[in-house]
Amino acid sequence: MEDKNLINDYCKEVADEFVENYTKELDSNILNMIQHFGYDNDNFDNSGKWLDDNGYKLLFDEDIKSEDNKKTKAIYLENIKSNEVIALFMIQTWIEDGNLFYRFSDIFCKEEGE
Repeated sequence: MEDKNLINDYCKEVADEFVENYTKELDSNILNMIQHFGYDNDNFDNSGKWLDDNGYKLLFDEDIKSEDNKKTKAIYLENIKSNEVIALFMIQTWIEDGNLFYRFSDIFCKEEGE
């Protein structure tokens, strides 16, 4: 029984570390994206208000599954007034040999006047 508890504890640690790293990278990308358009904090404390005050919406699309069983999700920033996407990045997740992997794309931002 003790071995089972050790294995469960190890699995929980690995899962927690994976989620922590994934979340840290996701948060960093979102912050970088909105900072490009003028958000001047290093955390999310006022980001919702800032988005509303500046006419932006942060949106997440649904996972798109490819033929090789990789899932891709886009996170994008929309300018509400012009109804256009002004920045985005994507996240791809997949399972390989029983392990869960992810990768983030670069952040793509529309420059003013484009």
